[in-house]
Order: sequence, then C-alpha cells, then structure tokens
Amino acid sequence: MFKNALLLSAAVASVASASPFRPNAHGRSLFVCGNGEFKCTHRGWWNVCLWGECACTDGYTKDFAGRCTVEPTCPTPSTQPDLNVDEFIRATWYSQKQQINTFQQPQQLYCVAATYEVEPDRKVPFFDGKVITAFNYANEGKVNGAPVNGRPSEGEDPEITLCARSVNEEASKLLVAPCFLPNVLAGDYWVLGAGPSPDNYEWAVVSAGKPTEKFADGCTTDENSGLWIFTRKQTDPEGVKAALAVLKAKGYATSQLVDIPQDGCTYDTAFIKPNVRA
Repeated sequence: MFKNALLLSAAVASVASASPFRPNAHGRSLFVCGNGEFKCTHRGWWNVCLWGECACTDGYTKDFAGRCTVEPTCPTPSTQPDLNVDEFIRATWYSQKQQINTFQQPQQLYCVAATYEVEPDRKVPFFDGKVITAFNYANEGKVNGAPVNGRPSEGEDPEITLCARSVNEEASKLLVAPCFLPNVLAGDYWVLGAGPSPDNYEWAVVSAGKPTEKFADGCTTDENSGLWIFTRKQTDPEGVKAALAVLKAKGYATSQLVDIPQDGCTYDTAFIKPNVRA
C-alpha cells in the first residue's frame, strides 16, 4: 500500500509538472522511477491514472519503494571448460586488443606478445604446485621501438618474470604474479575462451578476474586488472572476431579495448615460440 501511494503521488506530480525529469547525483535524467519508466496499471474516470508501477531498464531492480534505483551487479563469467594447458602454452600469443591498465600504459602497447613455458626449476614461495613462467614483451613509443621486458640474451630472464600458478580445479583459472611473490599477492588470470578447438588454439580471451566496472555495453575489469584478446598469428581478423563474440556473449564491455599494432614487428630480444607443431 505504501508503495502504491508513492507511485500514485508520483503520477499526480508528473501531471502537474510540465517537466517531470530532474537530474540525479550523476547528472543523468531521473524520473520518479529512477532508472525505469512509470507504467500506469489502473485508471479511473476520465482515464485518470490511479496507480501504477515502475518498469526497470538496463538491469536495474526495485528498492523498497518500488523505484528502479538498485544498480545491476556484474556477473561472474564462466571460463573455458577443460582448458588444454599444453596447447595454450605451445606457442607465443600476440595481443590484438586489450585494455589500458596501470601496468601497461598506452606508450608501451606496441608489438605486445606473451610466451608461456613450463620450467621445472621455477619456484614460487610457499607453493609446490604447477608453475608456468610468463614472458611478457612490448615495444615503447612505436613498432620496433625500445624493447620493454626483453631478454638480455638467450636463456636469460627479462627484468620482470611472472609466474602463473595452477591453484584451482578449473585449469582455466590461474593466479599470476612476479615469481618472487607468494600466491596471496597474485592476481587472477582467467581464460574465458579459446578456439577453434581444444587441440588447436588460434585465439584466446583472457580476463584478470571478475569484471567490476559497468559501461553502456556491459561490464569489464578495472584499471588495476586487464582484459586481452590474443591470437597465434601477428594479425588475425577472424580470430579477433571470434574472441569478441565470446566477450559479448559473456556480457563484457568491448568499448574499452584498444587495438595493438603488430604489423611489421620484429620482437627484438623477445622470447618467441613459433606457431609450429612437432
């Protein structure tokens, strides 16, 4: 009854006012229903609205008064089922699109590549499970600019060496951090999808954990995390198309992705594993 009385008052107010919209704290237009539209459900004589209810939009739900003010939450996405880890680390990945984040600034988003290798002697503190070494590489300023995190010489570690740790029953959910840090300080590395088949990964989508930021086209990770579209080839429009379809199907925003130049890259001092099969 209280809810209906509020909505009835709102309906009367909307008739009395020539401009029923007002800005909320975020500068958006806010009607009596918040992020929704008032729908009259009962009319009386002369078609006067007696009461109604709010129809919520954009994933919003109703508060105790029936207004659409409860913001939607970002869903936890599913990841690649039964990830073939051996196939995933078989060859180097080339970033085609990714989000800008605090550890990969725009000037260092040229010729970005990631290579993964199982090294039996590689260890992380307080953990005796499987460890995969991650060698990340980029150029600064331009294609074939100054190498970022290249190897001083073949077989030597770059300045920053990351270790992926398998701590989950789901092979597609890993933790990643510099190898000297324990798991408690590592971040999520989730393989959302890879294809076209389990024995042949030519593209992959990786999210640094659960999306938490909302945009008009969906949710995505924040600036301290990351989101990447990888392909085995230096350029692969079809692979990118397949990866974007995975993101959209899982409700991810793709508007925050930027293109990564790969044409003409020589990957000087990078650790590159060719995309060939034994």
